[in-house]
Amino acid sequence: SNAFGLSSNATYNPAQSSDYMRSGMRNWLIWYKKQMGWDGVRIDAVKHFPAYATEDFLWNLQNNAVWASGSNDMFAVGEYVGNMAELDNWCGAVQNRAGTFDFSLRFALQDIITQGGNYNLGSLPSAQQQNRLRTVPFVNNHDTYRPQVGANGNITGWNTGSQIGQQIEIVDPRASVAYAIALAVDGAPEIFFEDLFNIGYLGNRFNHDPKDTTELPTHSDVENLIWCHQNLHFKDGAYFVRWQAQDALVIERGAKALIAVNDHYSLWQNLTNVPTSFPAGTVLKDYSGANGNATVVVNGAGQVNISIPPCDGSAAEGRRGYSVWAPVGVTTNYVRPSESITQEWEMANDLGDSHASSLQQGGALPDNSTDCRVVGRVFPDSSSTLTVNIYPENPDASITLEVLNAQCEVIDTISAFGTLNYTHTTAYAGWHTLRIRNSSAVQPGQRCWVKANYTAPLSVNTAVAKLKCACTLTGVGMEALEEAMFEVYPNPFNDQLELTIIGHSNAVKAITVYQANGTQVYFRTVDGVSSLNVDTRSWAKGLYFIELETEKGRARTKVMKQ
Repeated sequence: SNAFGLSSNATYNPAQSSDYMRSGMRNWLIWYKKQMGWDGVRIDAVKHFPAYATEDFLWNLQNNAVWASGSNDMFAVGEYVGNMAELDNWCGAVQNRAGTFDFSLRFALQDIITQGGNYNLGSLPSAQQQNRLRTVPFVNNHDTYRPQVGANGNITGWNTGSQIGQQIEIVDPRASVAYAIALAVDGAPEIFFEDLFNIGYLGNRFNHDPKDTTELPTHSDVENLIWCHQNLHFKDGAYFVRWQAQDALVIERGAKALIAVNDHYSLWQNLTNVPTSFPAGTVLKDYSGANGNATVVVNGAGQVNISIPPCDGSAAEGRRGYSVWAPVGVTTNYVRPSESITQEWEMANDLGDSHASSLQQGGALPDNSTDCRVVGRVFPDSSSTLTVNIYPENPDASITLEVLNAQCEVIDTISAFGTLNYTHTTAYAGWHTLRIRNSSAVQPGQRCWVKANYTAPLSVNTAVAKLKCACTLTGVGMEALEEAMFEVYPNPFNDQLELTIIGHSNAVKAITVYQANGTQVYFRTVDGVSSLNVDTRSWAKGLYFIELETEKGRARTKVMKQ
């Protein structure tokens, strides 16, 4: 709330008042959520700005984004590097609108690795943060795992000076113990890329095909634990700690699974009468495969005997330090549900980009022209419903919507005054491009908002061409004008600057020059002038920005006084 006032280093210095930055961030986040259709946020380094501001932003994303509001169920996690109390306090300060990455638990998992079998596993549950409503347990992330790599991408060392704590290498004998715990405790676990995919020492970091499992193999233990987490439905069961000992820890997800870990390198842990929530007579098997085809039966007191392999990889399937016991007969049943996606694009000139290397999307509809604008592309499933709504700034000017297929062929067109509503049943799963234009060449341009709703496919074929289906653009903002509007000579300059307007002199309204700190040093209105000389003797040495205001937008370039 105290972030307002003119910037000391920005070229653009709008009038500002109290809460200027906070209000701007709030509005931008809502716009961004509508534009991209995302359903959750990870907030970086949250200790470095006030918790009340974070709570404000999250509340608005959850409740004040109109149709895009995520509700209180919206996923949100803040990165706060701190101890248990600090994590819990921050969650409380944002009214539990977000959880935190559980660094307290992570430091305990690190100790399992560094203490080489001497860590007391029974003490680990007390290392978790207490406020676990939205917690994210993890083993590694980009801050804790920073390898040095050779020319072939293989790990040669570690950037320990820039890491948070000690890295946990997935090839460590006890790394699977850490992952089993991270997936067993409360929360939405984070899986680190290099822990799941084997790119550390195979020479495949830089040149693998991500669709080829032989070129991008997985670490079997982590893959197995993910399967168990999904198909045994860990998080559908309540959290219980069933066994705590120096070398053994058993966590139950109520009547779903027993996740048991052992950090001893060479000795099995054979536990008797482990209490459970399973009914008497329930037959359990180890879905890690470490115990082969062995089964155990829950006794009349709800207890069961289980075995946990050591960390040396001698168990079946090469499992290290964990077993997962659940009722027999469970097969792969997890299906990621189809997701309904809604996105809204604001078609405005300051959001348009016609550069040939860009997506060539956006921009308001131009005056007196039927030049089209690419709204964006969507990837709906086959035989699903694509719904498009257009909300114009001027309801008296008709807008035409074009829907293009993956080959940039127009497959449907509709025009309407006011709000336009369109529904289409897709014939294939793949890219569909949305374009708009004025229905007549004799109507004023305008901004509008285009909203699309569609169902994404469960799996996506990425081996398809991504064509831009671009329009011939005019007047879409700064990027479209910059190269073609004017020339500056010399650059760098000394006492005089010559500015030549190229081919558009009648369209130029004004010329303004700013210092790099945003101070205006020159302004002139322009009436058909094609060139002018500017006396720059009084200007200080340094960087300047020249801005041309035109009927279609603004063009800007940089110059240097030496």
